[in-house]
Amino acid sequence: MSSEINDWQEKSTKNEKFRREMKEMMAQVNDPLEYRIHKWSDAVDKWKELATKAAIAEGNFKTWKAARKVSFVNAGRSLGLADALTEADKDYAHHWMIHNDAAIKAEAAKKEIDIAKAHWETERSNQVSLRQVK
Repeated sequence: MSSEINDWQEKSTKNEKFRREMKEMMAQVNDPLEYRIHKWSDAVDKWKELATKAAIAEGNFKTWKAARKVSFVNAGRSLGLADALTEADKDYAHHWMIHNDAAIKAEAAKKEIDIAKAHWETERSNQVSLRQVK
């Protein structure tokens, strides 16, 4: 039964993706400016999602780092030594990379917003030019 549900969910997802792609193609053909606005909006939505993930990753990293330092200080180590031992920990690089990777993805999404905006402005300029030619 669960495989039938999984099959149905997979087909449903594929159909939804197909519908979304077709709608996008029709919008591009019918109104290129509207298509560019949707792409810009999609880029903003993607950035929001990735920025939220980056903030969560940063919070997780800082929490892990603080917990490690507190454990060293509670064991009688100085704060300076606790800092050094935390950063020397074998897991430090792993936690830092998760945080950094999320931040990089959010920054890349910001650039996608800029590109989508530039495409929209180009299309708007093209349409203005076409109206002047007519």
